[in-house]
Amino acid sequence: MTELRFSHPDPTHTGSEYIGVTVLEFVDGTATTDVAVPAGRVRQLEAAGYTVTSDPQGAPDGLDSLTVAELKAHADEHGIDLDGATKKADIVAAIETGQD
Repeated sequence: MTELRFSHPDPTHTGSEYIGVTVLEFVDGTATTDVAVPAGRVRQLEAAGYTVTSDPQGAPDGLDSLTVAELKAHADEHGIDLDGATKKADIVAAIETGQD
């Protein structure tokens, strides 16, 4: 099954948006769904400034593909101290350092 990842034009956007009957829950500008979205609707979203990518479900993603909220959750799950990092690049660097 393929998962669609939606990047909102506002990278800080957090909230719900309807794509037809599907509700996307955006956190820090990113939402995912494994529900089929018609290609025409995807083109409309892209024309409106969204980025839509597809990834095979379960495929390992690099840290850069995660949202800030996902990165913080990952660090918490692995006991990695973010040392006050709030920017995505700083969080990624702290996680990479903590995993060494």
